[in-house]
Amino acid sequence: MSASRTSLAYLSRRKPLAAACVALFGLSASAAVQAGTVFVTNCGTTSGTIGSLPWAATQAINNGDIIDLTGISDFTSCAHAVDGFAQSIVLPSVVTIATGVTVKGPNTSNTKDLAVSTASGDRVFYSTGAITIRNIGVKYGKATAANGSIGGNTVYGGCVFAKAGLTLNTVVMDHCSAYTAVAGRLAKGGAVATFSGNITLTNSTITHSDATSQTSGGAAGGAIYGYGDVTLNNSDVSYSNVVAKSGYARGGGIAVRGINPWTVTLTNSSVKYAYADSYGGFNAAGGGIYSNGPVTLSNGGLSEAKAVQHNGTNGRAAGGGIFAKGDVSLSAGSVMGLISATTASTDKALGGAIYGGAGVTLASSDIYFSAAGSTGGNAYGGGIFSVGGTIAHYSNLFENTASVSSNLSEGGGIFSKGGVEFKYGTIGNNTAQEGGGIGVQDGNLYLRGVTLSNNYAKFAASAVGMFTGGTSSSAQIKNSTISGNTVASGGKYAVFINAYTTKFFNSTIAYNTGGVATGTVINGVAGSTMGLYSTLMSSNSLSNGTQNDFSKSTNVTFTGSSAKNLIRTPASIVPNGTLVGPSACPFLHKLADNGGPTRTHRLGGGVTTPIGSRNPAIDKGSNVNSLDSDQRGGAVAATTPARVSGSFADIGAYELQQTDIIFGGEFETCPN
Repeated sequence: MSASRTSLAYLSRRKPLAAACVALFGLSASAAVQAGTVFVTNCGTTSGTIGSLPWAATQAINNGDIIDLTGISDFTSCAHAVDGFAQSIVLPSVVTIATGVTVKGPNTSNTKDLAVSTASGDRVFYSTGAITIRNIGVKYGKATAANGSIGGNTVYGGCVFAKAGLTLNTVVMDHCSAYTAVAGRLAKGGAVATFSGNITLTNSTITHSDATSQTSGGAAGGAIYGYGDVTLNNSDVSYSNVVAKSGYARGGGIAVRGINPWTVTLTNSSVKYAYADSYGGFNAAGGGIYSNGPVTLSNGGLSEAKAVQHNGTNGRAAGGGIFAKGDVSLSAGSVMGLISATTASTDKALGGAIYGGAGVTLASSDIYFSAAGSTGGNAYGGGIFSVGGTIAHYSNLFENTASVSSNLSEGGGIFSKGGVEFKYGTIGNNTAQEGGGIGVQDGNLYLRGVTLSNNYAKFAASAVGMFTGGTSSSAQIKNSTISGNTVASGGKYAVFINAYTTKFFNSTIAYNTGGVATGTVINGVAGSTMGLYSTLMSSNSLSNGTQNDFSKSTNVTFTGSSAKNLIRTPASIVPNGTLVGPSACPFLHKLADNGGPTRTHRLGGGVTTPIGSRNPAIDKGSNVNSLDSDQRGGAVAATTPARVSGSFADIGAYELQQTDIIFGGEFETCPN
């Protein structure tokens, strides 16, 4: 058989009437079906026009069939050069795609040859099953209560609603809307939605989409709503929002809901300029992403996102960037910034950037310029709010705020109800009423290789506030620097630890200022202990200039092995052998990049070699924790710069190496 006769025979077995039409009109194989492929040859807009997209959708009815738009030869009915696309098929109504069918266009990652649109008169594609769309533009689709409420009281998918699943590959989707002004109706998935299936985007973009409920109903998923897993690979969602005039607003960019803990995964992908706005006293959650399960970003980005609750009486805001009932994980250079969760009511604002209903984990990732604020209520976690605890390695939090104008705010960088473990990173320039850098309400605290600097608290604990207490709580700080943090004139403390067991190893706490009480305070219930080893505290001053480096509660006793510390101006008893008084000036250099993942205070005070000729901290410390490197070494396995370089370790987080030459004029002097 010839190719033409083969295709006609294949079509005749499947669609006798269509085969007769082909024979009657003398169509070539390119307008018919070849091995499960239906070719679109023109820009016709009705199913009665053979070779049109609507006609092709009536022919491709089996799982695995392809509607192929790569060979259109008649562009007479197309719109030309609109929105950057060379040609656009403008449909009068939705095209229904059969289950398992692929819609394939001619576009590449660098070309925009063809788009399909309804000019906002209807959604563009609908399927009762799972479909694939690839290499095409889909734009100006709009699902409303009149045309989009299929099987219930919800308007789904402004451009595409595929009930059982959707795969997009090299698709550009633009100006899609799911909209309702009918009381009680919900709007879900401004651009795309599923009812019981996964959504996967690869090399695709969704821009300028919204899900809006104009009366008494909620809205979710400004761009994407999935009742299943949502996965983005090398894809971007931008300029999307959910608006609920009298209902919940969830997921300005992406929303995932369902009885199972569905996942949201972004790899080399981003969500930006995404907003969730609620006006009727209901909650706003997940300005960028909302999930009832875990959310994972790998080399992902989320920026310029907001969850805003506008009602002045009721409703909270949570997760300006991400709201997840499960775990949240950022890794491989993921970045979140310029994000906020705010409420105008007396309710709470939780997690300016992230609300983690379980744990929050950061690996080589950063969160910056995020804020949580409540006009008349409390705000917790300018950067992160976590229920199950926060773990961060090689990550940074900068310029995050739990608004000091709220009724109460805690945890400018991190607020955790399940403890904090932070390694080899910086928490800097964050702000809150209490716990400017870190606020721990419950759980343990573990810091290693961390610098907390330039954080601010209005009332207490400018750097870190651990408020846990109880007999099962513990706090450890190792190889870390706490410097330059400020508490307001009427406030207290740079470091406040309320734990049953506290241990400081080889750390530096210096140049923290403000308030009316000691720089570092250790508290606990009766029987609490503190181990203090080779730790340096100096030049911490109150608002009036008085030096006050350290104090502890009488409930807390030092372990017998506590030794070899430098606390220049203590306000309570210190371990035996501690260097104190005017002669105990450690001659610290300013906080600077001295190598490694964080900034440190270099020891100074010598004129030339041999080192240590003037500095009492050099070779006067210990290494009871058997640390391989000083703070600059970073990872546990790092061996340089050595933790012990010389006869003994230096006191503090920085170890002066034997090969170093130190100069007399670079260091800071100590106040009298």
